[in-house]
Amino acid sequence: MRRFAEPNFLEEITKEILSLLESSHGRIACCQAVKLAADKSGANIRTAGAVINRLVTAGNFRYVYEYGQSYLEKSFAGLVRLSDKVMVAPPGYDVAIPVGMVMLRINPGAAFGDCRHPTTRLSVRAVDFVFAGGRGGRYGLDIGTGSGILAMAAAALGMSRVLATDIDSCARQEARENIRINRLANRIEVSDQPLEKISGRFDLTIANLRPPTLIRYAKRIAAKTEPGGAAVLSGMKEEEVAGVLAAFQPFFDVVWNATEGGWCAVVLQRKEENNGN
Repeated sequence: MRRFAEPNFLEEITKEILSLLESSHGRIACCQAVKLAADKSGANIRTAGAVINRLVTAGNFRYVYEYGQSYLEKSFAGLVRLSDKVMVAPPGYDVAIPVGMVMLRINPGAAFGDCRHPTTRLSVRAVDFVFAGGRGGRYGLDIGTGSGILAMAAAALGMSRVLATDIDSCARQEARENIRINRLANRIEVSDQPLEKISGRFDLTIANLRPPTLIRYAKRIAAKTEPGGAAVLSGMKEEEVAGVLAAFQPFFDVVWNATEGGWCAVVLQRKEENNGN
């Protein structure tokens, strides 16, 4: 029997469970995780169950109980690495920040964007990709900012000014508080302005919204994005991507995409305006 105390074994089990979660839309039955631990170690089910409990206690995973069934999900209550450059944690969470990384602090709240949903994590990865490729520019627009996390990621990665909009007053209040905690209030403006009333153009436009809204906004997002600039789109399930991209194709080229748990995000580059677009 392989000993659970063996160096790197718990890390190996954690990686395998994360792989299962990735292929199972973010959730697996607890008995599946226990069986994995038992098969890998040769231990009995009781001992393997204690190992899963240990990983939950350590904050790697969390239990969810629904309709008489227990499930295991990844925990996002503590420190989470969202992309190559961006980490997030609650205020007051004491952790050393690796060189070259950006740490964002997010208060738990009602607004969308607390990192529990795959589209938030995918969007942060997309924003990171934009800046890593030198497409970030100086001015950004975050449509439907929620907690403010995507606007903050853009600002923390180097954007000079970001306009973060949301029609929900509670979301705007939470975003302002998160922005204040991260000392980014001098670079991010939170607004209730609808997209059609926003003037100017932006080097980066971010929209983590559901497909009907993305499709409805396609021409307006194109009009607000500088030629050569980037748009980050998420909020789509994999089977919905083609319909969304069809609305954006006249104005943008796809330069990046990623999926997690059946959800998708894309980075688009605005075409030059020499063809009537």
